[in-house]
Amino acid sequence: MNKYKILIIFILLLFGAGCDPEDGDTGADGRPGIDAEQVVFSIFPINGAPCEENGGNELNVGLDNNTNGVLDANEITDSFTVCNGEDGMTGMDGEPSNPILVEIEDTAPGDCPDNITGSIIIIGLDENSNGLIDLGEELDRTIVCDGEVGGQGNPGDPGMDGGQGNPGNDGMPGADGLNSLIETTVLPQFDLDCPAGGILVESGLDISEDGILDPGEVTDTDMICLPVPPEICDNGVDDDFDGAVDDADQDCQFQILNLEVSSSTSGLSLSITTSFSVSTCTFTIEYTDVDSNRATITDQVSGGIPEGVTEFIRRVDFVDLVNIDRSIDNVIEVIADCTRGTEMDSFGPVMFILVPDP
Repeated sequence: MNKYKILIIFILLLFGAGCDPEDGDTGADGRPGIDAEQVVFSIFPINGAPCEENGGNELNVGLDNNTNGVLDANEITDSFTVCNGEDGMTGMDGEPSNPILVEIEDTAPGDCPDNITGSIIIIGLDENSNGLIDLGEELDRTIVCDGEVGGQGNPGDPGMDGGQGNPGNDGMPGADGLNSLIETTVLPQFDLDCPAGGILVESGLDISEDGILDPGEVTDTDMICLPVPPEICDNGVDDDFDGAVDDADQDCQFQILNLEVSSSTSGLSLSITTSFSVSTCTFTIEYTDVDSNRATITDQVSGGIPEGVTEFIRRVDFVDLVNIDRSIDNVIEVIADCTRGTEMDSFGPVMFILVPDP
């Protein structure tokens, strides 16, 4: 978990006016408030303690007291260390993974309302392994604006009419703005929302002023999920992170995905789609005959279906539908039973209304 704290302090001076026994003119305005100091960051890699095994990064946060745009050593107020995770067990050879990078930039004019400054958090995949988020590698960017400037203090009371009065006392300082906090959490693989893993970014104002982003202080949440790869059915790995491996995965099981029935002038067309190529398919067709009885025939396809073909059309001529009544709206019901080796699946019944010839 990485924590970023952005501290913004605004101090405003208010002016008041004192009264003396003699009449006097209106007191002079108080001095302008002091500008808030800019929050700056520095991030550098570490290879020693406490990240001896896999290395990591250290994030430093502080106020730019000398306004040189750089976080000097004596300006650091908070530091966070994020260690890289331990290497997992060696798996099957696959495509190389791309590390997730996080970059922080200053906001541009117009990014935040009322010319308030802030930071832009950019997250991306380092596909070319150059340590930078290049064009086309960015996954998400989030703008976090600094707290608003405190309201201006009330003016001092006017002096009594008469001679020049003494300057009024300074007003009380304005209330400090709230700190803006950012918290990131690495989502592991098999997460319910991100099965392949990712990053959860939460931000909000530190209302309790304890330096911790509490659940009730979160105002913005962004989840960046890595794409889920397809299941490979013979490598002993749960490639799509659904808890099932190889043949136990539904994506690797033989299924009839769809069955559609249509008609032409000569007969019926049975269009079937399966997850894998089939060994045999038996179609059970029920219809109404000329005696108003429900009749049933079976039509089987076995052999002749090339390996890899998962969609084909079986045509059944009307002459094979013995004594079918073509003078009525005939309700056709079709059930498909297909096999692949020892696996079998059924689909239907699919209803189709055969209308009379015009």
